[in-house]
This record gives sequence, C-alpha cells and structure tokens, in this order.
Amino acid sequence: LLWGVEKKASRNVTDKTARLIERHLRLPNGYLDEENPIIDPSVTAIPFISISASEVNNDLSISEDPGFSISKLELVTNKVDPYNLVALRMPDDSMNQYFGVNDIAIFDCSKIEFISNRIYLIQLGQNFLVRGLARSLLSNKIEVLPTNNITNSQFKAFEIENVSKIKILGTFVLSINYFKGI
Repeated sequence: LLWGVEKKASRNVTDKTARLIERHLRLPNGYLDEENPIIDPSVTAIPFISISASEVNNDLSISEDPGFSISKLELVTNKVDPYNLVALRMPDDSMNQYFGVNDIAIFDCSKIEFISNRIYLIQLGQNFLVRGLARSLLSNKIEVLPTNNITNSQFKAFEIENVSKIKILGTFVLSINYFKGI
C-alpha cells in the first residue's frame, strides 16, 4: 500500500494489490477500479478458462478477462459450489447439440470422476476439449464424442483404451446461451 501525497491520512491500493484482492474475492479483473463499486453478495464471478494459454502452459489457465457473473441463487438451485466452477466460452461448434459458438459452458472442477454418458472438460495431450465421454458396450473402450450433427464435420468421434489416457478437468453443470440479437 502506498501513502497518498495529497491526503496524509489516505492510502492508495496498487494495481497489483487490487488484482490480488479481486482474484481472491473472485471478482472480475478491474472491478475495484470502478468508481464506487457495489459488491452484491447475491452474485459471484466464475472465472473464464483460456484455452490458448492452457495449451501453451499444458495446464488449466484462467483468462485475464473478467469472470462471468451469475446469481448465487442459480447455483444453489443447480446444487453447485461457485468456488469449484470455471466458465468456457465455446470456441467452435463441436458440441452444437448442447452449445453454440460463444455459448458459455460452466464446469465443476471438483467432479472429475468418469461416469459414462456425461459431458466433460478434458485434456488430451496438449489439447483442451469439451466432449461427451461414454463407455462402449461393444469394445469396453472409452468413446470421446463430439455432438456435432453436421455432415462431414471436422470433429470426429474416436475411442481410447481407458479413461487414464485423458485428464478430466471438470463435469459440465450449466450453460448460458449466447444472445445473437435480432
């Protein structure tokens, strides 16, 4: 903290300290820079994932973009803890039966156990993907499934020997549709 020059009894918070406070309180970046910010205890900010940074770092990375604000009541209704959640703006139409491009998908990072026929945020090698995972009844392998219903799509289903070949980062819990306007 720095002492203010104009008022000897005042203190200014540095940008670095403000970002640290925002991160710990799960507030969007820059929130404390707003004039007279109003903290609403009924709202929480879910941090966005940066897929590009995650792929470079080979680890789940949080975006510098402001988090996605959502009502805590919405989360309680869906029985999820806001502190375990991350948000992802869908970058493509690989899962278009569930999410459109720019829809926001929210994942619970505390739920990483494989249960067949669910949607997950996964890491497969250097790639971070949203895919359905299901155990094949015929081969007992794990099917990695995009849900794209477009013929000749670039997104193809494939099988892996077992679930240990992928890293489950979170289970899908909620989506927010992107408003495209009229």
